Amino acid sequence: MFVLPFWLLAGKAAFKAKVADHVALAPQTLPYNQALIAWLKTQRQAGRKLVLCTASDQRIASSVSDYVNCFDEVIASDGTLNNAGKTKRAILEAKYGFRGYDYVGNAKTDVKVWAGARRAIVVSRD
Repeated sequence: MFVLPFWLLAGKAAFKAKVADHVALAPQTLPYNQALIAWLKTQRQAGRKLVLCTASDQRIASSVSDYVNCFDEVIASDGTLNNAGKTKRAILEAKYGFRGYDYVGNAKTDVKVWAGARRAIVVSRD
């Protein structure tokens, strides 16, 4: 616990990577919004490409993606780049263009991403 503040000195992305180095996440134990997962799966069945774009570390995001089994791609923090807020929006716009993607989110930082999205889809934290 005492090393956590020192890890954070290297930045959020490095901090997340260090935590991922030391934690074995069991994705099946996380609380999922089952209605959202069902909706995402219908979207994928309808031919839409689904990307899990998250500020979580790549290893954690990949394990969640593998467990949920509905995403075509994972874009996440990588130990150097913290994939959140304006950075996340820039990455999505570089790949899909301004207003070239729909974005599902649930946090205040998602407002920055929704500003560049074609559609903002708001879900509850519950």
